[in-house]
Amino acid sequence: MLNRDDLILTRALERCEVPPEGFPHASHLHVAWVYLNESASLDEAVERMGSTLRRFAAAVGKAEKYSEPTTVFWMLQVAAARATGLNHSRSSRPVRSQSWRSSSAKSSPTSSASGATSGSASH
Repeated sequence: MLNRDDLILTRALERCEVPPEGFPHASHLHVAWVYLNESASLDEAVERMGSTLRRFAAAVGKAEKYSEPTTVFWMLQVAAARATGLNHSRSSRPVRSQSWRSSSAKSSPTSSASGATSGSASH
């Protein structure tokens, strides 16, 4: 089952509405989870993730930070965790900025913490 916050984050990332400082590594993994669940195959999910990260990295002026091997590695790790039956909804939630949320999305108190960001634009 997909988490609503993860879907909101994924759609915001696709629109390049996530500030680079508000997209830490944990958020990359949540987007990977969404793509693995929405895609018909692992290859399709990897392509979607790569395409989205390349577009986002370019939009924030850090195209050189995108790494295809790193993206593939982490997609495979998330796919393996998913295959073992990991219940993503019970996993710990990342700390992330509210600034990427759409104005129509309701924020929950547990997802509004900020301050712990990595500053990386992509893998």
